[in-house]
Amino acid sequence: MLIDMNEEILQQAGLTKAEAAIYTILVRNSPCPPPKLADLASESRTNTYKLLDTLEEKGLVVRDESQKKLRYWANNPSNLLENLKRQRADMEAAEKRYQDSLPNMINEYFKYSEQPSIRYFHGKEGVKEVYADQLATSLPITFIYSPEVVQSFGPHDMHVIRNQFPRHGIDRHVFFPDTEPTIDPNEKTIPIDQSDTLMRTTRTWLHEGDLSAPVEWAVYGNKLSIISFGTELIGMIIESPQITASFREILALLDQKIRIEPGYDKLPEKQTVTRVPETMR
Repeated sequence: MLIDMNEEILQQAGLTKAEAAIYTILVRNSPCPPPKLADLASESRTNTYKLLDTLEEKGLVVRDESQKKLRYWANNPSNLLENLKRQRADMEAAEKRYQDSLPNMINEYFKYSEQPSIRYFHGKEGVKEVYADQLATSLPITFIYSPEVVQSFGPHDMHVIRNQFPRHGIDRHVFFPDTEPTIDPNEKTIPIDQSDTLMRTTRTWLHEGDLSAPVEWAVYGNKLSIISFGTELIGMIIESPQITASFREILALLDQKIRIEPGYDKLPEKQTVTRVPETMR
């Protein structure tokens, strides 16, 4: 039963079933010549030699030719842990190199392809990943705000998320409805224009009810994010230079049209104050 348990643990650590079996048998029969080990493991001799080679690479066995007859010894199983640590360090280094090179690789990809990449996100944690992606891009963002985001995350959590953007030096242009602010009466407030300066935010004001669909759209870099605040929170990130360029043009036209409407210079009428930004707390 001990051997079975050890074999299972070894497999979980990355060994194949055959490698784990050879090693556990060798632990109890060291030193052992390959032919005998093959018989004990019910393996072919050819396969046994291959398995011993891979186990040697992983530091679990060592060959002994001191008596003019090839034998193998089982090494301390802690060697596998050290090997796993080295592999993890190598993988982390490779991941870091790949991550650093990814923006250039993506730009090169889009030189020859118009096929967009699309990622989907679900639930509150998934939507947070969308905001994390916006932050990681570190590029200006233009977005259409939906008041439903406050209902989904709560005023405090949404305030914390929004405050991360100016900390990352990200400028934002938001299409924002002129509605009564949802602020606790005991909470300190600040004039909206003063807050926008601190938060690196420019607003294009909308009348309350202009946009009723509970969806937030945002364009940043070569990406377009869409978050639906329905019964189920659903997020999507579309990466495509062509699509994002088109969406920016649409928003620019919308911005021009809104700003020349009669009475726009009187906005905002309701959303005149907001929470004190974290930078002033």
